[in-house]
Amino acid sequence: MIVSFILAAGLVFGAMPRHEAHLMRGPVIHFDEMVHDFGTMKEGDVVNYVFKFTNSGNEPLIIEDVEQPCGCTIPSWSKEPIMPGKTGEVKVIFNSKERPGVFRKTLAIKTNAPAKVNDPLMLMIKGNVLTKKQWKLKATAGTK
Repeated sequence: MIVSFILAAGLVFGAMPRHEAHLMRGPVIHFDEMVHDFGTMKEGDVVNYVFKFTNSGNEPLIIEDVEQPCGCTIPSWSKEPIMPGKTGEVKVIFNSKERPGVFRKTLAIKTNAPAKVNDPLMLMIKGNVLTKKQWKLKATAGTK
């Protein structure tokens, strides 16, 4: 019976529309976008993107950790508590050195928000890294 209640509560809170989030107690994080596509780049390029978020809850939000998938992806984030109604950022730097091909990298965000509200909270960056030879061929084909 307790397990059924916990599962039902998880489904209700996990599927809660943003406009109803203010009815919950505690911090609630909402990202403007969860996926960023860098498109096509040349191997060796270093690119970055800033994911912006809002605390739509009624208590301060703290990002405790952002787990990086590998050494090619480096996150940094707002370290101070984000007050209700205020915004923060998660910046992601991707280094394409020795990483040719299509990539998808996910970053797990750990916060002090109630678990069922935001679990799992994953951001993603993706794109396509061309070798220097592929990049030259692409550039040459574009001038013809």
